[in-house]
Amino acid sequence: MLDLMNARATTFAFCFALLGSLAFAQDDRPVFKESTTNLVAVIDSTARANFEVACLNVTREAAQKKLRIYALTPKAKTGTVKEGDFEIEVIYHRELAAEDKKAAGAYHQQNNHLVLRFAAAQFAADKKALGLRLVRLLVEADPDMWWSSPTHPPLTIQKILSGLEKDDATVKAFLKEESEDWSYRVKNYTR
Repeated sequence: MLDLMNARATTFAFCFALLGSLAFAQDDRPVFKESTTNLVAVIDSTARANFEVACLNVTREAAQKKLRIYALTPKAKTGTVKEGDFEIEVIYHRELAAEDKKAAGAYHQQNNHLVLRFAAAQFAADKKALGLRLVRLLVEADPDMWWSSPTHPPLTIQKILSGLEKDDATVKAFLKEESEDWSYRVKNYTR
């Protein structure tokens, strides 16, 4: 019995030493030698690149009438639904949902916000059923989503849905700004 305990203690000590040496080895990675300014620049550039790709993809998907929404909660109903001529696919993956908690400017976030922008443009263009369906799917898939602009306070996705359902003034600025921006995205990303 003493030999088994010694073996376990030795194994534990070895694993502890190995983990310690791995942690020390990671500290020598070049990224840890970068300045905070350079690291922030890389993060910002990555977010901008993700946004550009999302613009390319979502504008093309909208033209093809096949959109994708990334769910960030396992409660969201996944699969493909139809709304008029559009197919809307909702995808959930637990690792993506876990990463979302710390992510900023990640592709899935940009994608979902562009789908919201498209939904606003559709609603404003009197294609209210499609706009509402997309926002309802986003509420279920990404319940912490929100919108703001430099001239307007934040609106949660739930408040956006409520305003669209009532078709009231609470979403007037949202619809105007997002419709204008969607037009810009279509013009500049679907060539």
